[in-house]
Amino acid sequence: MTKRILPFIMSVLISTAASAAAPEWIQIANTEPGSAFLDRSTISPAGDDMAVRVMRNHDDTITMGTDPETARPMYPHRSVQITYLVNCKAKTLAFYKWKMYSGNFGEGEVVWADEHPGALVYARPEGSEEKFAIGSACAVRAALAIG
Repeated sequence: MTKRILPFIMSVLISTAASAAAPEWIQIANTEPGSAFLDRSTISPAGDDMAVRVMRNHDDTITMGTDPETARPMYPHRSVQITYLVNCKAKTLAFYKWKMYSGNFGEGEVVWADEHPGALVYARPEGSEEKFAIGSACAVRAALAIG
């Protein structure tokens, strides 16, 4: 795993140093139900944390459950753009903002967009998407010589 992460982090550092405002999506995870991409152009300081944006694409439309009153699917979507805030000292991240789309890769209608209300909840990474988000954000933080 470390042998794969180091070249990735180096490419993030090089790309981020020369990045423009245009998204720079790179694939970071591939699973049975879909895939995830990280936007290198969004890695930036956010107070004491680092912000990073990830796009999850789903092979099929997924929902957030069923509305108990109408029995309709809630927030049917094929992709979701997530902004994580990363605490590099603790190697944790928080789910900060999201935007769900009816199509893949942010195409189609926005189904639901919001941000976490109140105090953020930081957690240890559970999957490769979260691990790459932390590794990438913290590598850029170190390159920028921020704390």
